[in-house]
Amino acid sequence: MDNSIPISKRLWLLRDKAHAWFKVDTRPSEIVPVLRRAMLSRDNIVTGGHFCSWNPPGDTAMIFPVLPKPSQQSIQRNWLPETLCSVPYSHNLDVFMDPAQNLIAVAYVVDHKTVYINLGALDGDRVHPQAAGERLLSDDSENRFGTSIAKLKGFGRHIALLCRWDNEYQISLVLVWQLQIWDWKYSTTSSSVLSGAVLNRSPFPVDFCFLGNN
Repeated sequence: MDNSIPISKRLWLLRDKAHAWFKVDTRPSEIVPVLRRAMLSRDNIVTGGHFCSWNPPGDTAMIFPVLPKPSQQSIQRNWLPETLCSVPYSHNLDVFMDPAQNLIAVAYVVDHKTVYINLGALDGDRVHPQAAGERLLSDDSENRFGTSIAKLKGFGRHIALLCRWDNEYQISLVLVWQLQIWDWKYSTTSSSVLSGAVLNRSPFPVDFCFLGNN
């Protein structure tokens, strides 16, 4: 960004940055066995040195260390059916795990309408000690009908939930979606609610991602 840097030095910096990629070892050094049931899971991700998986049909989940840092706490757990959420008349929509914050968030819907997100600790069956409350409450003021698909993501102190809602009188070619964001360490209600409608040409034509704390 400094215009006083000579062209020759800029080219030298670019060369060193490009050559740095050749120092990266992309060869696999270890094979980690995974249970067969995890291969059919909706989400298999590696984050914070841990393998995290959720299997919607069986409502089971697992987390175990793969490449944890020496100073990092290693977490290994297996959730059996009906242990992720014990709320009566509820259906789990999605699960998010963050080993760095010892956080597990479970999004579920009650009576096919109201959506909640339970905040727990990965290493035990308790409410996360830094959470503003046991659960986050979704805004269902528009009185939609049913939730067919949901995506739960987190980044630091923020958690976001994208829902696909089916209105009782909705035309199947149109998709109604809603995105809510919580500061889960500060409040149990959403600070941002976005919604819209698009043509339903794929299973989930709307997606989102975090670009940082802001």
